[in-house]
Amino acid sequence: MKCMVPAKKRVAVHLTTLSSFIPIALFRLLFPGLCLAVAVLAGTPTVAIRYHLEQPGKVSLAVYNPSDGAMLRTLMAGKDQVPGEYSVLWDGLDSNGEPVALGDYEWRLLRTPGFKAEYAFRLGTNPPDDPAASWPGNHGGVSGVAADESGLYLGALHSEALPTYIKLSPDYQRRLWEKHQYIAGGNGSKRMIVSDGILYNDKTDARLQVIDSADGRLIRMIDIAWDKTLETRADRHAHGKYLTVGVAAGIAVVGYPEQEQLRWYDTGSGEIIKTMAFQGLQAVGMSTNGTVFVASYSNLVELADNGKMHRVLTADLSNPQVIEVDSWNDELLVVEGAPSHQIKRFSRNGNLLRVYGTDGGRICEGMYDRPLPMEVLRMDPCFKGNQRIKEKTKNERETNE
Repeated sequence: MKCMVPAKKRVAVHLTTLSSFIPIALFRLLFPGLCLAVAVLAGTPTVAIRYHLEQPGKVSLAVYNPSDGAMLRTLMAGKDQVPGEYSVLWDGLDSNGEPVALGDYEWRLLRTPGFKAEYAFRLGTNPPDDPAASWPGNHGGVSGVAADESGLYLGALHSEALPTYIKLSPDYQRRLWEKHQYIAGGNGSKRMIVSDGILYNDKTDARLQVIDSADGRLIRMIDIAWDKTLETRADRHAHGKYLTVGVAAGIAVVGYPEQEQLRWYDTGSGEIIKTMAFQGLQAVGMSTNGTVFVASYSNLVELADNGKMHRVLTADLSNPQVIEVDSWNDELLVVEGAPSHQIKRFSRNGNLLRVYGTDGGRICEGMYDRPLPMEVLRMDPCFKGNQRIKEKTKNERETNE
């Protein structure tokens, strides 16, 4: 930014009253109590400050005490002026409206072209449809993500006065809809799944929301808590954070790691269809045709239609946390927690196809190494062949690495 070097000029201020022949001190002695009124009626003595501008700009002008450089009075601040001659009057008063002492004072002028505001980015989130728009999650960021041919769905754990759920077009350039929390705050999205035009939102309070993906309309809410008598918000959150959910073809399968149980729900009625014990249960996933996959200890297991174990796809997992079925490629993705912090891609036959990240994950301190996953909470395969990842301490991102 260019600016002129402040101009300086010394001016002498001689304070007088209505009668220029009577000094102020003598006037106050002769007319106590009337001095202020007479001074106001007479007008405080003024000094004309004249200057010339060679270029247009925003002009500021102030009077200073030359002995200590203190600003006494701002006469003009950021006023638009064109080139030419100008004169500004100073009435000899300081910023408090008090007359200054007799003496010499400086005036300083600053001209600048002014500031031009241009939006660059917002630290933390930059909505692709509109960089200045609201983004879900001002209390923790986006925590749920899902995608289908019609767009991208994002949900947050908690948003205060901002949308909690939004849908973007497939190219991310248009916001198709946005919704605030359907019920009380702090009960947002833990995981999102979209199937057959219905968006399923696995909430932190052990409830499953059934949402119309076209317009965000809430269709129904299903209580998926193991203990249906849970009432307090704290109890429901303490229970709900451990649940793992898979949904397809109108059926939701819910895993209860603490109880080592699986339950199947009818998402149309909310009724429990069946329950099954599963030792070592850690994560659940479900394909579009209703096939259920379970992570148990170090095993990735495929269940048969009757809910019984069909086959073990692999026995080489390390602390599996999330299972996602990539319907676009007919493959499986498994997120491993500590100490691995890796994502592994398997064929439907259990063959390891690819490993994302390095063993041990990304170093938390120092330079951010984006390709390396760390503490992945949610993941959603994308129709582009990429993966969208939500980590515990980072915003969602899309990657093909």
